[in-house]
Amino acid sequence: MYTKQIRLPKKRVLFAWLLCLAVVLAAVVFRFEKGSSQATGNVSVTDSFSVADYVASFGVLTDAESLVIDEVIIPNEFNEVYESYNAVQKQQGFNLEEYKGCTLIRYTLKVNNYSDKSKEVFVEVMTYKQKVVAADIYCTDADGFIMALK
Repeated sequence: MYTKQIRLPKKRVLFAWLLCLAVVLAAVVFRFEKGSSQATGNVSVTDSFSVADYVASFGVLTDAESLVIDEVIIPNEFNEVYESYNAVQKQQGFNLEEYKGCTLIRYTLKVNNYSDKSKEVFVEVMTYKQKVVAADIYCTDADGFIMALK
């Protein structure tokens, strides 16, 4: 029987072991993040065109030239207004309580196909890390409204 002994420096073995551990950890983290976004049903949007496509999937046609993009910081404590707004979001499976203190990107577009043409109606979609976390349709008239997109 023939055997051969291989001697490796301890530093190389440690480096190889740490490299393997880092690769496995990165794979687990990537898989967890990918799986969690799919499990919650969040839709990914990366630009104004994907936002328009997202709202169009609910039958809402928008005017691309009216697009306004801004940032919204969700407060750490909700007042009455945020509580009622979050109630609208909860109707469609969103919950802004998970994003308290976070900065969201808000896309606002004018709705072209609202039945009452005398009213100016808008749709807004809020995203966090390119995932839709809130969406609604609203009117700013004196007798305005806010309602769930879904």
